[in-house]
Amino acid sequence: MQFRKPLEIPCLTGIRFFAAFAILCHHSPGSIFYYLPSSEWRQFLAQLGVFGMSLFFVMSGFIIHYNYFDKIAQFSWKNLYNFLIARFARLYPLFIALVLTDIAIMQFSGAFSLGKLQALPYFFTLSQTWFYQLVEGIPTFIPFSRSNVTWSISSEFLLYGFFPVMVYLFLKMQTTARSAVVFGASLILQFFAVWWLIQHKQEIEHWALEFFGERAVETNTPPVYSFYTWLSFNSPYIRFFEFAIGYSISNFLRAKEYGTLAYSKIITPVIFIFLCALLLNPWLQWFPPSIITSYLLTPVIGFLLLYMTTFPSFVRSFFSVRSFVYLGEMSYSIYMVHNMVYAYFLPTGSEDSALTYYFKADLNFIHACIVIFIISYFTYTYLEVPSRSFLRRRLSI
Repeated sequence: MQFRKPLEIPCLTGIRFFAAFAILCHHSPGSIFYYLPSSEWRQFLAQLGVFGMSLFFVMSGFIIHYNYFDKIAQFSWKNLYNFLIARFARLYPLFIALVLTDIAIMQFSGAFSLGKLQALPYFFTLSQTWFYQLVEGIPTFIPFSRSNVTWSISSEFLLYGFFPVMVYLFLKMQTTARSAVVFGASLILQFFAVWWLIQHKQEIEHWALEFFGERAVETNTPPVYSFYTWLSFNSPYIRFFEFAIGYSISNFLRAKEYGTLAYSKIITPVIFIFLCALLLNPWLQWFPPSIITSYLLTPVIGFLLLYMTTFPSFVRSFFSVRSFVYLGEMSYSIYMVHNMVYAYFLPTGSEDSALTYYFKADLNFIHACIVIFIISYFTYTYLEVPSRSFLRRRLSI
């Protein structure tokens, strides 16, 4: 079998920056905008974060399928091994550098305790999110304050392990109709998984209370995440459906039967407007993130990715601009370092008027973003790229 070299789709790289920036904005109320007086603005930032994380996992499934399907479909242990090495080389160097830097800063400031060392084996193996365990009353995936964003990398790494299995299960599902079946089944399964979790929340929390203790059922006490929150938001098992949706969307591109999707030229702006309305709508605050993700955001993200990668559009051209593409290349660094930078941009002016506070906080946010982008440039250029090339060169066969 001849391997098909995937065509470059620059807008996908540009969208990766948008996903990272959405998470960056989402975390700002916990630091820079801590005294933010507007509940509507806080709610918008919260919804933006939920959207960014869903986009992150849907795009992971999409891009991995698009780039690696052919190599995995022709099964060989060599191809499978090289795929896992490529993913390891992409994620691990910056991941472990951030964790070790966080530990060093915590040790220097006196915030580190030896008990937290129990979490290190899970971090070193990228498995800290795969199971719910407590270390000094804090889940193993967030014991280090500045590197708590690494939970999603652990979940993503397990989903990469699922990918070869998905390829072999759906090897013959490569037509538009069959791809639609996989897409629809992923949405339905996600719907029922979220519905089941909501319906059985009390039973789940009762079990967690007996098995893990009171800390596993506490809510609104950052950085403690309850067992239910982990199961419904952080775990790779609930995120699998978003990954599968991205996988099935990429199947449409492989099918090369675009004629049936011609109506997307009209639907694309409608979907985009609908997405903006979702993010800005205040009534969403009454729904948990799992509902917003499952019922509203995930299918919209899936269709939006399909339309943008299939037909020309303003949004596609916008995210294909060279500067956005380069920021997209840096997006992993931006995502990983932003919380560490935020720790040095503390909120100020709680006694100021709303207008003065907004001005100071906005200026502080701009300064933080500049620092984040500068640090990300260096980590991307001098850590990510060289280490990725070195590991792939030395470990691949």
